[in-house]
Amino acid sequence: MKTVSKENIELFKERMRDIFKEQSDDFFKMMEKKVRSGFIINTKKGNKEDILKVIDLDHEIYPLNENAFYSNEESIGKTKAYELGLIYPQEPSASLPALLPRVEGKKVIVDLCAAPGGKTAGIINRADEDAFILANDFSYHRAQILSSNMERLGHENVVVTSSSVNKIADVLEKQVELVMLDAPCSGEGMIRKYPEILEEYSIKNIELCANRQKELIEEAYRLLKPGAELLYSTCTYSKEEDEELINEFLKNHHDMHLIAIKDNEYFIKMSFLDDSEGQFMCLLKKDGELIHEPLSLKLKKETNNKIFIDFMHKYTDIKDGYYYEDEGRCLFSFKPLYQFPFSVLRNGIYAGDISKKVFLPSHSLYRDNQLSSHFKDSIELNDEEYLKYVKGLEIDSNGDDGYYLLTWHGYPLGFSKRVMHRLKNKYPKGLRRMV
Repeated sequence: MKTVSKENIELFKERMRDIFKEQSDDFFKMMEKKVRSGFIINTKKGNKEDILKVIDLDHEIYPLNENAFYSNEESIGKTKAYELGLIYPQEPSASLPALLPRVEGKKVIVDLCAAPGGKTAGIINRADEDAFILANDFSYHRAQILSSNMERLGHENVVVTSSSVNKIADVLEKQVELVMLDAPCSGEGMIRKYPEILEEYSIKNIELCANRQKELIEEAYRLLKPGAELLYSTCTYSKEEDEELINEFLKNHHDMHLIAIKDNEYFIKMSFLDDSEGQFMCLLKKDGELIHEPLSLKLKKETNNKIFIDFMHKYTDIKDGYYYEDEGRCLFSFKPLYQFPFSVLRNGIYAGDISKKVFLPSHSLYRDNQLSSHFKDSIELNDEEYLKYVKGLEIDSNGDDGYYLLTWHGYPLGFSKRVMHRLKNKYPKGLRRMV
């Protein structure tokens, strides 16, 4: 980490004193406290109480979200709960924005700056099974992380894209019922966790962030149909990026109004004083009656590839579904898929590939929440077998040859091909434990 200039430190302290007034001293004391990590439960995997019985890390409930927990576990990514997609690591206060909108009944939801995926995951927990959800991040690298997290969590009904927000607005203008905009910001609320933020801290940077946010919220507005809601959040305390920005936006859009979150509070600002990282959030609604209508997008052309379809019929009991081929990749979905004129990383379930007239299934196929109950053959692993599998080792197993879904306590972990009483390891090399 570079040396932080005294000017940057003094500027930060001066601004925080202006925001937190007589609580400033307590604010700065809390800055010295260790950051608390945590996670949210992936309720699409099953009942929360059942999941809590099997997770292998300490946890303490977060009082503001029944699905969020504090944890002192230093290596959450090496736990069974993480590998199985039962949890999403997230500082608990960051889970709160996803609780604010009216999600149930919404049919078209867009998360504009979604990576790494925590707020998307929180929304999916509450969304209807038939909801169309698009999660986007302009950075292709961050969108790859987002896509990987959605695969691990087993979410089939989310499209992951990497596009500029204005291109998305061009395609989906006035068609979206809920827009989430967790806007890139100056990060004042994350300085306890990432002190290097102070290296670039300046009024100029705050102004640059505010100007970018103004552009983003205007594009978010374009997406809204009458009666739709817009969730705006940041992880900064800066009024220029939070309250002042929203008030200016409302002056320019008389058909938008704030929704009270609690006790006539329209702006929520969490801080170190709440023993959490910084989080600003508010909820806006566009005037009018919300009417559910199909998206005005072309549908992808289905495939009749016999090799792909025969594999699915052999190993699953699915009667109805949609089959696609996209640049050599085979995709499956329980509902028709749309075409998009921008970069798409995930659309439906990546089922596998065809090589030399043989279908080779993918890890994604066996991780999907909705699809896992449709596999005809599965093998429940014990703790020893589980560890062997995630290390990339083969497992002794008697029975018929073929592909099998592998589970632990009933939760899908991956798949294997049994050959000559041995389960060949198909766990992706990038996910395997090294020790």
